Amino acid sequence: MSYWDTSCIIKLYTPEPDSLLFREFLEKGDTCVTCDLTPLEFRATVRRKESEGVLASGEALKVQTALEADLADEAILMKTCDSAVKDRFTVFPDDGH
Repeated sequence: MSYWDTSCIIKLYTPEPDSLLFREFLEKGDTCVTCDLTPLEFRATVRRKESEGVLASGEALKVQTALEADLADEAILMKTCDSAVKDRFTVFPDDGH
């Protein structure tokens, strides 16, 4: 299980240089967790991409709908950003100090 912020989630739905890497990671069966702010940030990002011409007209709504379906199906787990989530995913590698 790993925490994915909006910058990671967006790669699953819009073309970015490393989108394939993120899709493959998820297809290997890792559980993706994100917080309840992600849909709001995602919506703002895809609307911006559409206004900049990165996404075709109407594509922002399509990918937003796809994200909402994946959240409803729990393909991506969404958690309230509370202390339990912060504690669970605030992990720093042991640097020997």
